[in-house]
Amino acid sequence: MNDLKNIIALEESITDMLQDLKIRISYEIEHTPSNNAQVISSNIVVLKLSELQQDIWTSEYYMPSIQAKYITQYLENAVTVHAFVKKIKDMITNKSIKINNNTHLLNDTTIKILQKYYSE
Repeated sequence: MNDLKNIIALEESITDMLQDLKIRISYEIEHTPSNNAQVISSNIVVLKLSELQQDIWTSEYYMPSIQAKYITQYLENAVTVHAFVKKIKDMITNKSIKINNNTHLLNDTTIKILQKYYSE
């Protein structure tokens, strides 16, 4: 019985650590500027044509707050460490995420941050 209590306590601790990690990743993405993009409003970004990545013209691609929101939504149901690692790996590999049948591209800054937290 004591072993079971220890396992339950350990599981709760890991769940808390995983939630903290999700928050930390989202916070770092939101507070790291993307490719010299100047955010003007919630859906307007100004950047030089030379800064466009792969001819992507959507503002959400260059807005750290939107990228962080998508990451948070995508990781929301990753409640085990294995599921979390798989989702991080999928995002890095695909450079995109699918939420509610919509595909959202992840910019290079977001990918670099995800890579920093990824390990198998």
